[in-house]
Amino acid sequence: MLKCDALENVDVLFTHDCPSDIDLNIDLMPGTDSNRYQLQYIVDHLQPKVLFHGHYHMSHDTQMNATRVIGLNCNGRPRQAAIFNTMDMKVNILNECDLSGKILKDNL
Repeated sequence: MLKCDALENVDVLFTHDCPSDIDLNIDLMPGTDSNRYQLQYIVDHLQPKVLFHGHYHMSHDTQMNATRVIGLNCNGRPRQAAIFNTMDMKVNILNECDLSGKILKDNL
């Protein structure tokens, strides 16, 4: 975590897990959330504008202080993928994709 202390001006963060302050309303295995606390420290320090994560295979879009946290669903389900425009920082979450990620409908 010391390496993240030297970073600044991070706009977007892509992670596997989500920060600990995000309430997923699920039972986590005991002892498995230490990485979520470490990630929370990093997010609190960097304050990215957007954080994308997977891992839990459930979709959510949550504002956490200065950071928009977007959890993506599992393959083949709505909201499994997103298109992020780095020019204007806009996010389009795809509602319908096939298992390969091909967009089935124009849902942008």
